[in-house]
Amino acid sequence: MPTNLIVFEAPWDDNFHAFDQMTVKPHFEGLVRNIDGIKLYYERFFNLASLQYGLQVAFNNIHDGQCIIYIAGHGQNGAFGGGAANINVGPFVNYMTGLFNNNFHLYGLMFGCCNIGNNDALSVLANGQGSANWVHAYTPSVDWLPSTLLDMSIVSNMVKAANHDGGAVMNAAGILNHYCDGLEVFNGNLILNQADVNDNNGKVDPVSMRDSFRIWVGPMGAALAQDRSADALAILDQRKVNFNNDNELQPNVAANQW
Repeated sequence: MPTNLIVFEAPWDDNFHAFDQMTVKPHFEGLVRNIDGIKLYYERFFNLASLQYGLQVAFNNIHDGQCIIYIAGHGQNGAFGGGAANINVGPFVNYMTGLFNNNFHLYGLMFGCCNIGNNDALSVLANGQGSANWVHAYTPSVDWLPSTLLDMSIVSNMVKAANHDGGAVMNAAGILNHYCDGLEVFNGNLILNQADVNDNNGKVDPVSMRDSFRIWVGPMGAALAQDRSADALAILDQRKVNFNNDNELQPNVAANQW
């Protein structure tokens, strides 16, 4: 069965004519052309009502395969979407938990938005009882292009896992390892909020990729989701150590970090 990638994107600019100047759509269109067994569904959202409508249509009409939902837009702590599309996390979580059903397997939920990873309410969406198996979000402000590329890499690896490994991706270890496959190709010390640092004349501290994300995991059968971000970093650091050892490198301590 295919994996369904459902992308919802809010406008990045209030200028109507700028809608297509900055969008994740062509990036994910290119991604699905290079991965077998994936279907892409793309919709814009402009407020909570339009996002709810799009989700309801998806839940009512997609019955085959697993689903990954990717939500792209501005974000600030307790809200995402930005501008007129700004949606508080609380009402969204309440709506989603009421929408889950046995006919729709939400494998993963990703937020391509700044800051909302600081909101622990998102963990409810990965509680494993008919909800998502994992939820990914960013904690700081993040630059648009590198975070989008990182999200694409995560999606690519999680889709391949869902298509080829079957039940293995339903347990926490499988989910974390495939999630780390998507992160591993990047340098964990890459600064993800450089634009925010520059715009504030250095008054905002730079934040590296390794300190920028959270992943909650609630595999099938789990009562409550857990924040497994630290576990993901431990896996990535160990892989770096193994790589250095396998290649007989003599790095310093910092070089043993992803």
